[in-house]
Amino acid sequence: MGDHMKHDDIRTAPGTRQFKVFFTSPLASLNRRSAEKKLIAYISLGNPSLLTGHMKNEIEENLSEVIGNLPSVPLTQAKFHGNALITQGHLAAVNAGVPEDTAQRISDLCMRKYEEMTDPAVQWQLAKETLLLFCEAVRDAEFRLYSPAVRECCEYIQQNLHRSISLDELGQVCHLSPHYVSDIFRKELGIGALQYVHQVKMQYAKFLLMNSDLGIAEISVQLSYPSHSNFSQRFKRVYGITPNEFRISCGK
Repeated sequence: MGDHMKHDDIRTAPGTRQFKVFFTSPLASLNRRSAEKKLIAYISLGNPSLLTGHMKNEIEENLSEVIGNLPSVPLTQAKFHGNALITQGHLAAVNAGVPEDTAQRISDLCMRKYEEMTDPAVQWQLAKETLLLFCEAVRDAEFRLYSPAVRECCEYIQQNLHRSISLDELGQVCHLSPHYVSDIFRKELGIGALQYVHQVKMQYAKFLLMNSDLGIAEISVQLSYPSHSNFSQRFKRVYGITPNEFRISCGK
C-alpha cells in the first residue's frame, strides 16, 4: 500500500484502535513533500518561535485530519517518512552551521526512541520535538559568540517579529540602557540594534516570499511595517530589488 492510500481503502476491523495519521494522509505524496520542504526551510531559518507556530497553525490543521486504522504497512510507512524527515532536519541543521557532532547527538537520541514507538501520533510528537531541537541548534550556532545581553535581545527579537520593537524595549529586556544596548550591538554585530531588528525582519520577509503565498501587503502587515511602500523600500535597500521582483525571480 503506497503513499497514495485513500480513506476509502481503509477497512476498520472490529476493536481496531483508531489513530490520527500524519504520514499516511491522502494528501501524501505531493502535499506531504511540500510540507516537509517548508519544515526544513523553517529549521534553516533558526527561529524556534516561527517553527513552533508553523507546526501548530499549518501542519496540525492541514495534515493530521485523517482518522484510520493502523495495519503494519502504514506503520512501516510512518516510521520510514519520520526517519526521512529527521534525516533532512539533520542535514538542514548542519548546512546552517550546526556542528556535525551536535546534529548527530540530536538524531541519535530521537532515532532510539522512534524505533520503539507504535503510535503514529506519538511518533509525530517526537518528530516535532526533534525538528525543534535542530532549529534551536541552528539558532545557538548563530548566537554562540554573542554576549548574554545581546543574545537575550536577539531571542526576544525572533519571538516578536510581528511587532514594532523599540530600543527602549530592548533595554528593558536585558536590563541595560537603550544607548548601551545600541553600543554593544555595534560592537558585536557591526550594526545598531534597530538595524538588526529590520535585518531579521527582512530575512523572514525573504523567507515568506519564497515559501508562502502571502501577498506582499500581507507580509508587510505581519512584520508590523507602517505601509506596503515602507516595507518595499526597506526590502530593496537590503536586497537591491523590490519584494515583487524577488518573488518573480524565485518563480513564484
